[in-house]
Amino acid sequence: MPTRDPENQRMVYSLLAGREVSIRSEQWKHECEVAYLADLTPEKRKAILYGVLGAEGDEARGIKRHRGDAATA
Repeated sequence: MPTRDPENQRMVYSLLAGREVSIRSEQWKHECEVAYLADLTPEKRKAILYGVLGAEGDEARGIKRHRGDAATA
């Protein structure tokens, strides 16, 4: 497996962080999740955040039950 060279990581500008971040960073992961949720319809966003009654698996739980209250605040 190739080793990761921190000096050679691709950097992108993050609006949330206000600076360049690595595409492998938690800041960039968070920004991508926020952008994805912002593009959803309100109904779909609510289903993803809070779950779907009667559904199975992760869809039934939603992000709030999977990650906790702080993730949906």
